[in-house]
Amino acid sequence: MAKSKKLDTWEEIKKKFPSQWVAIRDVKFDKNSYLSAGTVFCNEKNKSLFINKAKQLRQELGIEKELTAQRFTGEFKPLRTWEIDENEAIL
Repeated sequence: MAKSKKLDTWEEIKKKFPSQWVAIRDVKFDKNSYLSAGTVFCNEKNKSLFINKAKQLRQELGIEKELTAQRFTGEFKPLRTWEIDENEAIL
């Protein structure tokens, strides 16, 4: 009998690949449909590079896109933060 591969939990993936885009195969979801575990096959800090690299690796490894998940392991930050002084007029 083949030994099954241990999947990384989402928490382990976030620790191994901080603030990176990851492509995950062997995806498992919890009862609320949140990603709970899987195997990372592609990681990259730059989203544009990630998209191209993940697509290429999926093709090379013969992985169907529908059987993968892509996630960002960091926090999304707003592009701009607006602070308005309560005494300023908004135009």
